[in-house]
Amino acid sequence: MNNNKILEQLLRLFPFVSEEHILLLLGTTHILNLKKGETFIKQGEVKARVGLILTGLVRSYYLKEGEEKTMLFFSKYHLVVSHECIVMAKSSSYTFEALEDTTLIVIDYYELQKLQLQHPDILYASYDMLKQYVSMTLNRIEAYIVQTPEERYLRAINEIPDIMHRVSQKHLASYLGITPVSLSRIKARIMHRRKKKNNEQNNELNNNKKSTDIFFCFFFFFFFSLTDCVVLNLAFS
Repeated sequence: MNNNKILEQLLRLFPFVSEEHILLLLGTTHILNLKKGETFIKQGEVKARVGLILTGLVRSYYLKEGEEKTMLFFSKYHLVVSHECIVMAKSSSYTFEALEDTTLIVIDYYELQKLQLQHPDILYASYDMLKQYVSMTLNRIEAYIVQTPEERYLRAINEIPDIMHRVSQKHLASYLGITPVSLSRIKARIMHRRKKKNNEQNNELNNNKKSTDIFFCFFFFFFFSLTDCVVLNLAFS
């Protein structure tokens, strides 16, 4: 992906940032191409860097007793960052792994801070992206507190429909906090309910059609009977 193409994308993404400042920002960044399975940040690393996805898909997960627990999925124009590394200068609790071949714009967090202090529009753009990251995280926490696994699945269908078809059932189940077997049962339950609802709607339509057919049969019978009576009366008058 060439610089002009990246510049066009960033100008569309941040219309309130001047082209001059976008170019200034790009001067402190580099492009990182990750192959599927490669990592942006590994659990235990301290990397104060921020990535903006241009293409591809990334997930964050942590290991608990040898099992991967998926926290978030990141797709086009999402920030990929470890809040522990940049806020607390601690090692990351999460691994950020590319689920597809992924291209990111990467900047050192401390270089970004310098630009933010010098240029309010860059600060505002960073704040806007940070709100998106915080919102994603809070939505995940809320889902675990107040929703059942099935409700979390239905919510994910509405909130990340494109990602749902790009991740494995294993990763999706982990994201929902359930096993792949439980995910299959939830899908089967939902499909059964939808099929039942469709059958009920079809039966209702068929019943309405039958009622309509009976009405028209009665109408035409009455009409032709009346016509015959009129004709007979005219014939014998």
